Amino acid sequence: MASSTVTVNNPGGSGDSALHTLGIWEQDNSPSLEDGDTGHTLSGSQFLPPCKSGADKEIQIFAIIPKRGETDPVSVTAIVKNSQDSFSRQVQLSSLTQREGIAATEQAARAGLITYITAKSVDEVISELQKGTVSVWEGETAIPSNQQAGYFTVIVTETGNTIDSSASANSFMYMPIACIEFDFTTVNYDEIRIGQENRVTGDDIFGTGDKPSVRNTGNCPARIRIAQNDMGFGKNQNGVWNIRYGIRLGDTMASRTYEPEQDVVVPDMVMPGSVEPIDFSIHVNEGSGGHSGSMNLAFDTVDCEMIEPEIAHIVDSDKSLPVPEFPQFADLFTQFMKFSNERVFA
Repeated sequence: MASSTVTVNNPGGSGDSALHTLGIWEQDNSPSLEDGDTGHTLSGSQFLPPCKSGADKEIQIFAIIPKRGETDPVSVTAIVKNSQDSFSRQVQLSSLTQREGIAATEQAARAGLITYITAKSVDEVISELQKGTVSVWEGETAIPSNQQAGYFTVIVTETGNTIDSSASANSFMYMPIACIEFDFTTVNYDEIRIGQENRVTGDDIFGTGDKPSVRNTGNCPARIRIAQNDMGFGKNQNGVWNIRYGIRLGDTMASRTYEPEQDVVVPDMVMPGSVEPIDFSIHVNEGSGGHSGSMNLAFDTVDCEMIEPEIAHIVDSDKSLPVPEFPQFADLFTQFMKFSNERVFA
């Protein structure tokens, strides 16, 4: 993400006497300060959704503000919003101590997070902080986990003891990712009869393991993938499998049938913030006794619409989005599961 800046003087005040921000950045609580780009391959900040139900993404906003003489601004506020106006928050910033400000600035500079407004480099900022002519201000906000991915603009406004004020802006990216969770580790088809289909019915209440469901705590849609072995039923003399499976996602979606060892993509999507029931079915043509096997569940992230940047030229077209370096956020996630069929009757 290439950074773009703007400084706007309040028309009601004097442009010469207005305060001007030296720099702005955003960070999260992860060790790398931006969990969406832990290798810092892109300039600015990239954040991942927390991928936890009901959790918000906590983000800290920092601004380097000059003093007027030895006096800090009366107030420093930030507006965090996207270009679609589907998200907007006002954040009140507070001044850090000189020591805290220097430490935070040095750390953010090493990570390449700072958008410099009137300052030319971190060396200039540190020099001014050491002289006590500027201060670092900090505030916190939170973005819902399933908030649409894309660019968010941060507009920082500082107001002095007069009516003069000035606003500066930068942007960060809320990255696109699907986060799929299943609430079951076993699918028990129970007692079945040869030649008859048996169904395990799910529900839309996450946490009832005997009634399977799936939820998406990310901000992009996903499609479920499934593969099962033959549970030891094998094939008949004509080479046809003795067992057939079925899966249905949601209450109104059509069932998808499949054979053992077949990698199946369920066409219906799990949307961000939703909990969907999963129904499983089994049909055995030949066999007897108790059987057990394995089921592999995975998911593919579906391309989702990104909110475009509000500040022009914010996108660096020569760089692609970084791949998150956390296994729990991978686009393709495999969960090995065991299911059992205690008795099969001929």
